[in-house]
Amino acid sequence: SWTLLHERPLYTFLPSPWREALLETATGSRFSLTAKAALDTHDYEYTRSYREYQRLVSVHLSNQHSLRDNPLASALSPDWFGSVSWSFGLRDIIPRRQVGSPWLSAASPSILQEAGPSLKNS
Repeated sequence: SWTLLHERPLYTFLPSPWREALLETATGSRFSLTAKAALDTHDYEYTRSYREYQRLVSVHLSNQHSLRDNPLASALSPDWFGSVSWSFGLRDIIPRRQVGSPWLSAASPSILQEAGPSLKNS
């Protein structure tokens, strides 16, 4: 399992005129942008008879910082919470193989139907 996570205030991604206009407001910038990339393996061979490989990229925009070391986090938190997320993932489902005959699967028909690569976009 491998995950790369990066969070920054939203104004750091904006061009100069927008950044300055946002920072000059009374409350400043409360929005943060988080980018995440992950490679993961879920092993369900003993319970559901398959193994799943996942590769994921996601972006999350919210009006609260999730940085725990930020002493101003509670002071900057607004009365309402809003967020938008997008993720794109590629997953591979590998059914369990029989020990004596590796070309035969030891999985249920529903697992065999879902076997192979698939895309998830949400």
